Amino acid sequence: MDGKTAYFKGSSSKVFDAIILCTVYNHHFTFLFDDLRLKTANRLAVAELYNGVALVHNPKLFYLGLQEQWFTFNMFDSQAWWAREGISADGKYAIKFQDDYLQELISETNYPSFDVDGACEPFYHWKKHRSLNIMKFRDNAYKRVVTGSMALAHHTA
Repeated sequence: MDGKTAYFKGSSSKVFDAIILCTVYNHHFTFLFDDLRLKTANRLAVAELYNGVALVHNPKLFYLGLQEQWFTFNMFDSQAWWAREGISADGKYAIKFQDDYLQELISETNYPSFDVDGACEPFYHWKKHRSLNIMKFRDNAYKRVVTGSMALAHHTA
């Protein structure tokens, strides 16, 4: 491999956007670097995989169909769709990751509930403004989640 180009025996090569390796029941990933290789004995609920799919310390890497499954085709299919959304989320994936996690923690405790989805909206705008102009993205103001009022622009804007 060199970038997106895979080289084969002989002299042929081909450019790929993604590589999918089906290991069947052999859960060894010797082709991956150590920092990307999933190491787990528990295949029903893997702690290192967010939603059973995205590698926690590198959420751009997805492991699909890893769990012991009773809903085999639906599970694999829905994981693929979930990964597709993560890939095409244009940077929203990390925010959504924390949004979902926070909502899960709140739902399982008596922590005071609040509009977590609404709290994510300013982050999406902030991220967009940051990508448009790294020097001026802090000059924008956003709507407050609790009161619904607009925050004041920063005093240096």
